[in-house]
Amino acid sequence: YRFLKQEQFTAISVHTTLAAAVVRAAVRLLPQKQRPKVFYTCHGYLFDDADGWRKWKYLLPEKICAAVTDVLLVMNQRDRQLAEQYQLFRGRLVSTPGMGVDFSRFDLPQTKQELRQQYGIAAETVLFVFAGEFSARKNQQQLINAFAKVAKQMPSAKLVLAGEGAMWDICKEQARQLQVEDRVLFPGQVKNMAVLYHCCDVCVSASRIEGLPFNIMEAMYCGLPCIASRVKGHEDLLQHNQNGMLFETEQQLAGLMVQLYRSEKLRQQL
Repeated sequence: YRFLKQEQFTAISVHTTLAAAVVRAAVRLLPQKQRPKVFYTCHGYLFDDADGWRKWKYLLPEKICAAVTDVLLVMNQRDRQLAEQYQLFRGRLVSTPGMGVDFSRFDLPQTKQELRQQYGIAAETVLFVFAGEFSARKNQQQLINAFAKVAKQMPSAKLVLAGEGAMWDICKEQARQLQVEDRVLFPGQVKNMAVLYHCCDVCVSASRIEGLPFNIMEAMYCGLPCIASRVKGHEDLLQHNQNGMLFETEQQLAGLMVQLYRSEKLRQQL
């Protein structure tokens, strides 16, 4: 509040749930004439009608801050519906296709076969990959559970979970307890995701909430078929059995992994 009052900005762009709420709350405290125009880019509302009364812990701050939200930018159709339903803006509502991806960094001179030879990956190995922060929201635990359920049906498959985060150690221990620690790989933060994507065969995501996810867009650009949870953001990018596959349960996820493991033709088709 003191910073905004001192600097007297004419416009502010805010992102993500917590940061955007804090800054917009400070704007509300300013005298009407000193308030800057506020552009809020929503990276995915953390509530939905299915949450019942629990949705209000996230919806109420959005309602309070709507009074100073001059332009609201949303990344998927469900968030647009929620913004209109609960009037979470006072000026304009704009749909934007995510934050943009620099796809040029995913263009590589080597072929998939050359890259796999370089990194010692056997031709028959089918690699499933997910890149993201280790968190309850990204839900790597469900990926590990599903993979472990059908690991014996996919003897040449491995699951690569790239990234770091609060649940990294928990997920490693989970893989050990499920006796798939030799087939679930934890490379940590991967600086060159282009190489990893081009070495892999299928992108998977069990994320609980998304805006418009970079990892799915990047994987799609690299030609990977995607298996993803049926949530907003994923549904905006993938049409089931057309350019990817969507699941609702862990059992469905496991079944789709086996299906794509067994059929290179289907992987190519998607």
